[in-house]
Amino acid sequence: MFDKRLSLWASNCLASPIDEAGNSNTATRWFWYDNAKPDLSFTQKPDKTIYNADTLSAGAGTITFAGTASDTNGIEKVEFSKDGGTTWETLATEEWQKTVNYGSSAAGSDVLADGQYTFIVKATDKAERSSSESFSVTIDTKPPVVDSIVIKEEPNVNGW
Repeated sequence: MFDKRLSLWASNCLASPIDEAGNSNTATRWFWYDNAKPDLSFTQKPDKTIYNADTLSAGAGTITFAGTASDTNGIEKVEFSKDGGTTWETLATEEWQKTVNYGSSAAGSDVLADGQYTFIVKATDKAERSSSESFSVTIDTKPPVVDSIVIKEEPNVNGW
């Protein structure tokens, strides 16, 4: 029997076909239904929405995502996207971590240029149900450029 309050239930299906000659056979198959999304929790995630030159150490900075994923039937995969879900990188399953680098002196293969990013972490269970969380971050490590200074010659409130 199906109970919508349950996140996981089992049932069986009985098939008894009979052919034209009167031969019959019976087969029973069990199947599981999982309607619960996996749990996705973070032990480390971005603590701000703007990363600027003040967040750099020797010209480089990092943003780290880490956490756990769990589900009654197990986790199939945990994925990470730095472009709003256009491309995905598969991480470990239950315990995962991803670090991205930024800044002019950052090293490694995953260095982000200045710009706006939408990071997404998504956990998918073995029933192909998923949970995700997204983070919007702006990286702006270059100071503004002052081209000119204009001094107005209007008098102030004292007249000078």
